[in-house]
Amino acid sequence: HLVADAGVKIMHKGIKISPEKSENAKSVADGKVVFADNVKNFNNLVIIDHGSSYYTVYGNMDTLRVAGGQKVRQGDILGDIIVDEAVDNPYLYFELRKKEKALNPNLWFKKG
Repeated sequence: HLVADAGVKIMHKGIKISPEKSENAKSVADGKVVFADNVKNFNNLVIIDHGSSYYTVYGNMDTLRVAGGQKVRQGDILGDIIVDEAVDNPYLYFELRKKEKALNPNLWFKKG
């Protein structure tokens, strides 16, 4: 389950995206935020339901800019990844799921 009764249950089935400078994490598609909070090992985490049993998971953000229940559009800012000398290897954790099955997100990204 992405969201369990006892809290959030996320397996490490995603990718880490390392920005060279501070960046905003943005929604890859329209949807509804079903979870937005701090989670152990994922820092600030957002889960978006895109319909048709597709979900995206965004983790390790320094700040959150959305809340549970909020509707988002493609490109809306979900949170921030701060890059500075005090942070060792900052990254955005990203997962794509169909129901509970993790999908390879690289197959969904446009090249170029």
